[in-house]
Amino acid sequence: REKTRQANSLEDLLEEEESASLSAAAVEGAGGSHWPAFVFDVFHMAELPSGGASFPNRSLRSQLAAAAAARQGEGKEFFLYSGASGAPHPSKASSGGADSHFAHSRALGIADGVGEWEWKFGVNARDFADELMAGCGEGVRQLRSSGASGLARECARHAMRTGYDVATSFGSSTALVAALGQTPGRPGELGVANIGDSSLVQLRRREAIGGGDRQQQPPSAQSAPPAAAACSAARPSEPQGSPAAGGGAAEAGPFCCMARTREQQHAFNCPYQLARFPQPADYPELLRQGKDKLVRTVQRCAASAKLDTPDDAEVYTFCVQEGDLLVLGTDGVFDNLYIHEVFQIASQASSPVVSSGKRVMPTEPARIATAITRAAFHRSLDRDARTPFGDNARKAGMYHRGGKMDDITCVCAWVMDVEATSLLLRS
Repeated sequence: REKTRQANSLEDLLEEEESASLSAAAVEGAGGSHWPAFVFDVFHMAELPSGGASFPNRSLRSQLAAAAAARQGEGKEFFLYSGASGAPHPSKASSGGADSHFAHSRALGIADGVGEWEWKFGVNARDFADELMAGCGEGVRQLRSSGASGLARECARHAMRTGYDVATSFGSSTALVAALGQTPGRPGELGVANIGDSSLVQLRRREAIGGGDRQQQPPSAQSAPPAAAACSAARPSEPQGSPAAGGGAAEAGPFCCMARTREQQHAFNCPYQLARFPQPADYPELLRQGKDKLVRTVQRCAASAKLDTPDDAEVYTFCVQEGDLLVLGTDGVFDNLYIHEVFQIASQASSPVVSSGKRVMPTEPARIATAITRAAFHRSLDRDARTPFGDNARKAGMYHRGGKMDDITCVCAWVMDVEATSLLLRS
């Protein structure tokens, strides 16, 4: 009854779940996990539902047109065909939650605004996250229009710095930015800057590893701690024995995990965050608005507070190739889903490059993002489930049982070649 009460606040998202009769109509996927039918239904719908947990997503043709218009030079150039989906915490259904994201033909980003600003201080928690992501997108466009070359990881950090500099609303947020580099002759470099507990996973179909023009490149995470990058060691949020806990590329079904970021935490459930605090000049207006508690808190903590900045972000360089799938998720995704469960869901999708090297129309990335979002939301309502968040709590000497209700945002993107995709659409 409690689960039903919580779910009713997100009727748009859960209409399919209710009709699937969870107790009787679960489907079993690879790896033995059981999901309600509505998780996988999105792969078979004629059109994705509008509203609810869905974001506006552009077609492949329109995203290719944007990438082609910004193309520089005549060499091979990749772009990111992306789609996003999200579900707010049930208590935030009316406001839509505090997560945010941006998508550009050559960059992606997600942010998780801190809800405490809203319920404790009366400040819109999403405004800062939205401004941060909008600024990151503007930073990518500035780099692209300038024509300046640069290492992929520095492109990602530049975008994060730009977003932080232009955000003026009070608040705090985690942030993850992924950007293709602009070094001539090196189209397959993806830079990532991450601050906080969102994550990026790079997936590749096993048949695409090695051979031909899709030659395998070793996973790389330059300037990042060794355990952060290429699924070469057990990750704190993965139980031993799960697919991501072995050496080399982790596998589950048709996918391998080529690389993954790691979370940045000051302590358990206390992630690094970018923040914008009121300054003394702002106090009179805040007091006039009745935000006395915010002013007192900032005055009390200002002297001792050390704010995280984009310079504290961990940066990576991942080697990507055509047909790779990028999955970006806020902690609402990866606190509830193990990596092999993300593999299981993504395995329902068709890649833009098949084993023979032939290009085909891929599954819309928004469908993959929606399926992952639905699975994470379903798990978050399960009071008895084992989750990565619960595993981490035990390691920190705390106790947590079941899913973790939270804002959930997932962005998925296929790495695609501009010229090859143009030929595919023309044919």
